[in-house]
Amino acid sequence: LGHFVLTAKMIPLLAKDARIINVSSEAHKFAADGIDFENLNGEKKYGPWTSYGASKLENIFFTQELQRRSDESSGRYSFTVSTLHPGAVATDLGRYLVGEEKFNDMKQNGMGFMDTLIFGTLNKFVKTVEDGASTQVFLAADSQLGANAGGQYFDECKQQKLAPFATNVDQARKLWTVSEKLSGVEFSL
Repeated sequence: LGHFVLTAKMIPLLAKDARIINVSSEAHKFAADGIDFENLNGEKKYGPWTSYGASKLENIFFTQELQRRSDESSGRYSFTVSTLHPGAVATDLGRYLVGEEKFNDMKQNGMGFMDTLIFGTLNKFVKTVEDGASTQVFLAADSQLGANAGGQYFDECKQQKLAPFATNVDQARKLWTVSEKLSGVEFSL
């Protein structure tokens, strides 16, 4: 709901042709069955990867629905709304995957042999924060990008085709309605 509420509150401050960029992830593929609207908060079933994947799919749906609504706003807005996969970036996000206690212990006391082997190897395949931000900067600043980027998904500064489950208009519309209800924020363009 964070992307939804923040964007809704910022709309009055944005130029009518603003670029709006939402970070998603290739992890959206962990939610290939679509959004389970009966388990949005993980209250019935929770798994770190599937829940993370669902949240990233929701970011894609939000992007697509905001673009659709902008396109249908009778010229009041002409946003270019895009979403992206930043890549595997060296951040503290891993704390949610290994557990906060283990993560903090590794930071304070160092890693044991197996942790060093696993995380040291993985670290060779992750991007710096600066490299991870490159597609976001590209989407915000590239003057050649144009409106064809609207509603699209990017990786490594290139537009990517999404699988059909990630372009489900009905789920995107329903998520918008549910987001308004859950957040208490009416978001109309």
